[in-house]
Amino acid sequence: MMELKMKIGDNLTPYLVVLVQESERFNGLLSEIRQSLKELRLGLDGALNISEKMETMMNLMVIQKIPPSWEGMAWRTLKSLDVWFADVNARVAQLQAWGTSLVMPASLWLSGCFNPMAFITAVMQTTARRRGWPLDDVVTFTDPTKLDWDEAEAQPEEGAYVHGMYMEGARWDREEGEIRDSHLRDLTPQLPVVHLLAIPRTEVKAEGYHDTPCYYVSQRGGGNPPGSFVFFAVLKTSEPTVKGLYGIYSYKWVLAGVGLLMQTE
Repeated sequence: MMELKMKIGDNLTPYLVVLVQESERFNGLLSEIRQSLKELRLGLDGALNISEKMETMMNLMVIQKIPPSWEGMAWRTLKSLDVWFADVNARVAQLQAWGTSLVMPASLWLSGCFNPMAFITAVMQTTARRRGWPLDDVVTFTDPTKLDWDEAEAQPEEGAYVHGMYMEGARWDREEGEIRDSHLRDLTPQLPVVHLLAIPRTEVKAEGYHDTPCYYVSQRGGGNPPGSFVFFAVLKTSEPTVKGLYGIYSYKWVLAGVGLLMQTE
């Protein structure tokens, strides 16, 4: 961490603040994983007494569940241990590449962040500073592209490219650029690379868009408030919409339970 902070120096942008925060949290998680596995190995070798924590850890690992000490320091997930550990490696790889070059990936794996909302806020802060807008008067706008997750070549001049989201209850039609009914048996189609922008609150469209809730996992409620909710993605729709107290909605997509997921199980 000291090496990363020294490399950044005084050039601490909102995006690099996110990088530092994510790296610190990952270091804590990896340290806990390393230490608990080391103690478990010593216990199995007879160098330490097998504690209740070790026994619980062994029992959970046998049935592919994440040990509580790891889960408590990680992000919200419903994945099994093997899939989750592969997820850990992929997230570490993104942070290592970003930390080495200090250049944000061509498309950031948003769902690979501990705190996706911190990055979304960084987009708003960066745009507000550049444009001279009050931060309180800025909101996010999501513009899905036609790019697959690995097709982005560089970040745009304004906002940021992000990916890693899936749509539940409907699908995104890339050709028409709007929400459409799901295809049969395609329960959680990928959302393409999304151009995440910050716009003045006065430019929010009053119709033709659906404020789509985005969640960490498919279990939308539970846990500490606001549960699994992350943010609202503003997506285009040709269905009739209404302006409510908290945004713009299409009753069709509300009744269909349309939402974005940052992970699939």
